[in-house]
Formats: sequence, C-alpha cells, structure tokens
Amino acid sequence: AARAWNSLRSRHVSIELLVTIATAGALVIGEVWEAAAVTFLFLFGAYLEARTLNRTRQVLQSLLDLVPATAIVWREDKQVEVLPHEVSFGETVIIKPGGKVSVDGEVIDGRSAVDESMITGESIPEEKAVGSPVYAGTVNQGGLLRVRATGVGADTTLARIVQRVEEAQEEKAPTQRFIEKFAAYYTPFIIGLSLVVYVIVRDLDLALTLLVIGCPGALVISTPISVVAGIGRAAKNGILIKGGEYLENAGKISVLALDKTGTLTEGKPRVTDVIALIPEPVSMGTVALAASPFETTAAAPGRWSAAQMDVLYWAAVAEAGSEHPLARSILAEAESLGEIPASEHFESFTGRGIYAVYDGNQVGVGTPALMEELDADVPLEAHEALDTLKSAGKTAVLISLNGGIIGVLGIADTLRANAPEM
Repeated sequence: AARAWNSLRSRHVSIELLVTIATAGALVIGEVWEAAAVTFLFLFGAYLEARTLNRTRQVLQSLLDLVPATAIVWREDKQVEVLPHEVSFGETVIIKPGGKVSVDGEVIDGRSAVDESMITGESIPEEKAVGSPVYAGTVNQGGLLRVRATGVGADTTLARIVQRVEEAQEEKAPTQRFIEKFAAYYTPFIIGLSLVVYVIVRDLDLALTLLVIGCPGALVISTPISVVAGIGRAAKNGILIKGGEYLENAGKISVLALDKTGTLTEGKPRVTDVIALIPEPVSMGTVALAASPFETTAAAPGRWSAAQMDVLYWAAVAEAGSEHPLARSILAEAESLGEIPASEHFESFTGRGIYAVYDGNQVGVGTPALMEELDADVPLEAHEALDTLKSAGKTAVLISLNGGIIGVLGIADTLRANAPEM
C-alpha cells in the first residue's frame, strides 16, 4: 500500500498500485482468500528479492571486516592507537609485521612483503619498499612499514570496490525493467476495463472480479523466484552472482574470465622449476663450492635430477629459518630430501631474499639485487632463466653458494587437480 501511494504521489503507475486496488476490491466483494492470495504472492516475491540482496551484502560486509578495528599512527613523537576512519590524510601509519594495513597509503620507510590476495587475487605477496602503494585490508608479512595515508575510511580501494558492487546490486534485471514498463500500460488498462464493465452492466461484483483476475500476481513473483533460484543454485556450486541483471546476461557470455587464485588454482605457491646452472658442484671460476649432499654423476629417482636436488637442498637450508610463503614452498618441495639442517646464521633482507651460513658455507636465495650485495656474479644463463620464468608468470629466485650462482627456482600457484583444462 505504501508503494502504491508513493507511485500515485509521483504520478507513476506501478504494479503495486494494481495489486493494492485488486486486494481492496476482493475484500469488498467478500473474496477474502483471493485478497490473501494476491497479498501473499506479492509480499513473498518482495521477500525473495530482499533475501537475494542480503546474501550478497553479507559477503560485502565480510570484505569490509578485513580492515583492522584500529590503526597505529605517529602523533606528537609517539604511537597512538585510533580508529581507521580517524586517521587524517598525510599522517604516518605504522604497520607492524603480521598486522593488517588499515588505510590506503604510500610506504615512506621500511621494506616488506604484503599479501594483497584479497585485492588482486595474487597468491604470492607483493614486495614493498619506499614509494610502493599499500591498500587497506592487506596483510604485512614481513618487516615494519611506515605508511603515509592517502585514503581512509570510505576513500580506500576496498571500500570503493564494495560500494561499486552495492551500486550494481541496485540495478534491476532487464526482465524487471520490462515489467515496470509493462505496468505503466497494463495497470491503467485493467482499471479502465473494470470501470467500463461497471458502466455498461452496472455490476460492481463483476467489475471488481475482473480487477482481481487481471492482477498479475504470477507475473510479479516470477522474476524474483527465477533470480533467487538461479543465484542460489550458482552459490551451491561456489559461484557468486551479484544480481539478476548479471544472471540474465550470462546467456550472452562468449568469453569467461575467472579469478585464478583459489578458483582455478590451489592458492598456495609451489616450486615448479629447478634450473641447475652447474652439472656438478665442484667449482665455478675461482670460487670453490661445497661438497654436494647427493650423488651428481647420475640422475636421482623422482621428480628432480641429482643436480636439481642439490640446488633445492641448499635453497632449503637457507630458507629453514624463514616464515615467508616462498620459503614454505621451497621447504615443502625439499621434504623428500630428508631432514633439512638448521643454519648457523640467518639473515632476512626484506623484499630481496635470505642469506644463511651452514657448516662454513654461505648460501643466498633471492633477487639479483641481493646477489650483488653478496658479491655473487650473476652469469648470463642465470639472467636468461630469470627472464624465461618471469615471462611465464612465475616468481624466480637465484640460489648462490659461496659466491657462485648454482641455480634458479621457479615458483607459482598451481592448478587444482579438479580444474578442467581451459
């Protein structure tokens, strides 16, 4: 009734107006059950539509919950804990290791690896240094960061994503828009036809009966039920559809873009390539290398050759003290090699890699920049291996031993076993 009254006030003829008049007419002629049926169908359709929207809103709220409840800012030469929306633009926000980023901003001090999978879908953390952007809701997995706030509260990237999805929800499906246009003609037609019948035959019961019969209860409920059934079925299969418009347009799809991480892939990086740059660990130029823990004159059984296993072993020795996701990938791949010894000295270079010492051997795992710091010359074939792996969308790291590059590892998120070939 409220919607019908609002439509009259705005001089807009709607289905709600016809439903209200039909319900009143059914009560006048004593057809209580007909009035109840018309009202029930209309309200049930509205309930289903609201339920569909609420499901998606709950998902959106879970996204907003990724932002931490408090932020640590540097004010008056001390750390102050405030609510995220109380942070002023340009203020310095401190992001501790393992903490969530509370604002959008730019790194002004520190280096770290930040998990941005909730924003970008990438499973491998993004390396951050001075000048790098960071986003609210992401997770700092490395060192301490000082960030200058450039977006807070509703002005963050995450909040804008949620807002755009909510705006998309308000957009009606093409069928719903058609029904509204149809109602602008159908409603006055039925009301006018009922009046004509009453004028001609002077039978109020007949005129009101025609009005009740003409009430499009099935039409009103059909679209919400179809939308809810389709979205509900998709949800059971792990597919989130934002609204009816997108469900109806699904039939026109010719190209499908899927979120890779966690959908087509496992969401966990794994070692996919081990490139050994020396056939046997005997020497590289003037740099003497450590003795290999494996026989390298013949291929070892399993996935990797003996030379590749040697590279993987030294990488695992260096990464044994790290909690970085790439380190966990290397250690998981090295499980088949037996127990990995703990290094005697371990040092992490945020955004660049790892340096460790074991049994007098100096081991480095990381970027060319780290190798330069460790005075390890990177040969041409190592650069070529890096370029090849990166062009395939993989993360590539160099392995050095006692000042010489012994190999390159390629790490990437792998396809789920049950993901069909694309």
